[in-house]
Amino acid sequence: MDDEQKSKLQQALNRSKAAKNISRQYIQDLYRFSKVWVNKHPGQEVDIFTSQFKLWENPLLNSLLQTDESLKGISDFLFHKEHYSDAFALFNQLVGKGGIAAEIHQKIGYIGQRQKKYPEASEQYKQADLISADHIWTIRHMAQCYKYIKDYPNALAYYLKAEKIQPDNLAISQQIGECLVKMHRFEEAISTFYKVEYLDKNPIQARRAIAWCSFCTGKNEEALKYYNLLLHEEHPIKQDWLNAGHVHLALNDMQQALAHYQKAHNLCKNHTEFIQLFNEDKEYLSHIGIPTEDLYILLDNLL
Repeated sequence: MDDEQKSKLQQALNRSKAAKNISRQYIQDLYRFSKVWVNKHPGQEVDIFTSQFKLWENPLLNSLLQTDESLKGISDFLFHKEHYSDAFALFNQLVGKGGIAAEIHQKIGYIGQRQKKYPEASEQYKQADLISADHIWTIRHMAQCYKYIKDYPNALAYYLKAEKIQPDNLAISQQIGECLVKMHRFEEAISTFYKVEYLDKNPIQARRAIAWCSFCTGKNEEALKYYNLLLHEEHPIKQDWLNAGHVHLALNDMQQALAHYQKAHNLCKNHTEFIQLFNEDKEYLSHIGIPTEDLYILLDNLL
């Protein structure tokens, strides 16, 4: 870069800096006027910093700000500042005006997802996928929406689609395994979690899943091996102690089962929380043939 080019670049940077300084000073003056100045004339009492001040709805600015380019810039700004309601309205204006870029549907979908409107969000993601097929971000978020509403077959389908695009993404593999567990397809899930355990630098989640799937398929020795690994971590969680207790119960080792349940109980806020956790697993305990009366005897021993 020669001296002339350097000079022009410096001038451009100075102009940009000057514009930012002027904008900042103007906003600071407005803030002082709104918050500090007491000698306001009638009609000047409105605090623009607390009111719903939407420039894009101002009739005087309408012709300037209602172009596709301006609406896109404003809606993107609102989106990144997490003003989702206003961003949602403006993005929908762009869709209505024919601005049907996949990115717009992605952002409308993301807003719906953040607002926990998962069916609406997934419909927007589908529109984005029609315009720009096999976009990994769209597919993963669509899978998340289905998982949130417990539609695990559809969630699995989209995670498998994502895996084809990013076969080495262990987070996607973990999600596939979790969907398989929810569908009680434990053998398939174990294979997926073994892959994650082998490749992941921090395989605690995968080991926890392998232990649970092994227990649910009657492989109690394998389950116990993995729970012992988890319980030797620095901070084992209450679910690990609880599930290890289930394994000892399945192996007819009542003393160890009770000891592990007691550890889990100690980590709970109270007895009610422990009972809630325990009851979530009763279906699986019944499935492996543990009589209900044995469970109540054990729980009574923890009181």
